[in-house]
Amino acid sequence: MKHQIAIIGSHSERLDKKLYKISSEIGSMIAKKGYILLTGGCTGIAESAAQGAKESGGIVIGFSPESHRTSFNKDLKYKNHDIIIFSGMGYKGRNLLMIRSCDAVIVINGGMGTLDEVTIAEGEEKHIVVIEGTGGCADKLKKIFQDLNPGYKKVCYVCNAKSALNKIGKIIKNEPKI
Repeated sequence: MKHQIAIIGSHSERLDKKLYKISSEIGSMIAKKGYILLTGGCTGIAESAAQGAKESGGIVIGFSPESHRTSFNKDLKYKNHDIIIFSGMGYKGRNLLMIRSCDAVIVINGGMGTLDEVTIAEGEEKHIVVIEGTGGCADKLKKIFQDLNPGYKKVCYVCNAKSALNKIGKIIKNEPKI
């Protein structure tokens, strides 16, 4: 089975253009490495990463908080997703399913929902790669981990998309494919 990498970050549709560029670039690199991209199936960072992955021939799985295809939020854009998992568990349940399904998490920007995903990833002992300089909770995570869990060894901080994928490659190189 291929490794699955989750991208988490802001769902806002009014982000700085550099954030869309970074997330699309990461999605593309994930696809080119042969990994599967996991997203929360929302707009913003997730949709941009999904678009980058699809343009590079990748597989994208979205985790929806909705219970079934006929009730999904019409504002959510799934056109760049191959599969949507309709969790029916709201955002918190969706976050848990997505994080448990991934091998590693990349954080770009984000707010409280992203912070929730990060705390789940830490609790599940997942590798977390944070792209600093993207704003939001991504720029606050180093202090949060220093203050609250300084011994957590599976979090690292990078400054761009290429460094994030290089770090992911090193992290999962020795991880078994299931």
